[in-house]
Amino acid sequence: MRVVLLLLVLVLPPAAFAQGYQPAYETHGGALGRGPELVLVYFGMTECVPCHDPDFKADLERAKGLLAEQAAATGRGFAAVGVAMDWDVAEGFAFLQGSGRFDEVAIGRNWENAAALTHLWRPDGLESRQIAIPSVLVYEREVTSAASIAATAPTYRFEAVGADAIRAWVAAGAPVE
Repeated sequence: MRVVLLLLVLVLPPAAFAQGYQPAYETHGGALGRGPELVLVYFGMTECVPCHDPDFKADLERAKGLLAEQAAATGRGFAAVGVAMDWDVAEGFAFLQGSGRFDEVAIGRNWENAAALTHLWRPDGLESRQIAIPSVLVYEREVTSAASIAATAPTYRFEAVGADAIRAWVAAGAPVE
């Protein structure tokens, strides 16, 4: 038995051992306006070489899990958003399907993607912000549903650009505060 387990450890890629992220829609029963939430946004695309690395994908999944745990420990919800910067929507969708599970996706239009315009190209700090893929950012907001569904403006907590920076952040426990 020990030999079989050792062989599995040697044969299986690291991603095979990563516990997959479970999107919030599978657990909240359709409830809206759940209060404060932490949101991870991942930007990548089909042509991004490091985005396809199995170790990078495992770290991305690990980041989702770590942030979901941090959010739960502080009474916040969590959402993972995948953004495919591909021009071709079908290619972008296939790319994101290979990048783990997400609560929400935005696909298409390359650097003019709605999520890229909202988060990467936002005016505050643009002159000093490095913009490239892969990248992740984490923000906090409050979601309500009293008279209508609404969310406060994002308060950005963390940004990392490049596979090495993202992997180092995950190795440190994905801190955001």
